[in-house]
Amino acid sequence: MTTPSTPLLDRLRADDVISVAKYETARSRLSIAGKTHEPFDNLGGAVLWLIEENIVQEQDFYRLHETAAGNATAQQAVKELEGMKGEIDAKRAREARAALFSPASLTRLGIGALVVGGVIWYMLMPPSTPACDDEQVHQHMRASVFTDVSRAMSRNPMSQGEGGAAGTVMSSTFKNVEEIAYVEDTRTRGCLATWVLSPVEQPFGYSIEPSDDDGEFRITNGTQEEVKARFAQTAR
Repeated sequence: MTTPSTPLLDRLRADDVISVAKYETARSRLSIAGKTHEPFDNLGGAVLWLIEENIVQEQDFYRLHETAAGNATAQQAVKELEGMKGEIDAKRAREARAALFSPASLTRLGIGALVVGGVIWYMLMPPSTPACDDEQVHQHMRASVFTDVSRAMSRNPMSQGEGGAAGTVMSSTFKNVEEIAYVEDTRTRGCLATWVLSPVEQPFGYSIEPSDDDGEFRITNGTQEEVKARFAQTAR
């Protein structure tokens, strides 16, 4: 293992801002990571790193506000950390938004919940029941999920400025599209497919049938098992 140069950690330890145990843990963490130098350039950055590495608890460090007047090193660390607060909060907010509205999370929210949740969508279509792989059907499903996800995001203040994430739904694709049944008397088609919103792929099923309103077709989604069970007794 490497032996890192740690002048800032050394100073924090020498002036009793951190304990010997925490100092040794921090140096060991850097050594195991193969670091030859500290990944921060001031005392506030050193404390922030210690907090992010769970070596020092944030609430414990901020107790230095009460004792910093008698410790110049602690006082400087607190001042520098406070100066970084805006940057820290912005970074944490970006990370939280990225985690919540990443394509994978968006897929779980929009596709996982909506695609297999028994949602019913209505669309204007030609007189005949469209095929399972009809692009107009797929585009309508994309638009419906996009609308629902956008509404969910608008209700969460952390999603402000992340509208483009919901837009990724509109570029999603479908694969393994299969018709498993067609019921002549009700003009109902049963379909299976996989909805692809990289890197997540969600298998689901859906049926397409005329609604009670003239000129509209109803698309009802669900799990593949539910759709298979519905059409189990129906010959193609």
